[in-house]
Amino acid sequence: MELDKAAPFAILDSIYQAMKKVRDADSSAVFPKLKANWSIYNVPAGTGSEYELRSGLIGTTHFDGDGNLYILGDADSDTDEYDDHVIIHEWGHYFEQSFSRADSIGGPHGSGDRLDIRVAFGEGWENAFSAIVQIIQYILILKGLGSLVVSSMDYRGGGKSGYPKGLTFSWKELLCPKAFLIILDYFF
Repeated sequence: MELDKAAPFAILDSIYQAMKKVRDADSSAVFPKLKANWSIYNVPAGTGSEYELRSGLIGTTHFDGDGNLYILGDADSDTDEYDDHVIIHEWGHYFEQSFSRADSIGGPHGSGDRLDIRVAFGEGWENAFSAIVQIIQYILILKGLGSLVVSSMDYRGGGKSGYPKGLTFSWKELLCPKAFLIILDYFF
């Protein structure tokens, strides 16, 4: 595997965008230490043991709640260093834990899942935060080297009222960022 020399700078740029958005609101914000663990050997495998994490078996890109951000980097399976939304979303977990209160129990989740309200809120907040930082409506997530879009979410679709078509009112990851962005659009 060849090292992508620009990847660490892309990750730092995403983190910088998020930090700048916070600093724009509060210039005195002091950020606790965060270590971004990225490698071309980080793959979507493993159970999360310390040994596996050190070996690159990180499961998925995630913030571990202990000051570590793990980022997928194996171009043959999945890579997140250029997925700004993913990096900022995970940085949002760090931000929420460092400057607020994070009640999420974590665990696997997807946009169509019925979730524990704590997970739905936490993931929804992070998705909304990422959209706010990037001032975007659509989130595109890439998978692998030179791949096409595998995931696309419209957070502002449907105007200032309602929620995405086909979504019933249960605690779903997509509903929370939609609600945050409706409030942002309406009041600010």
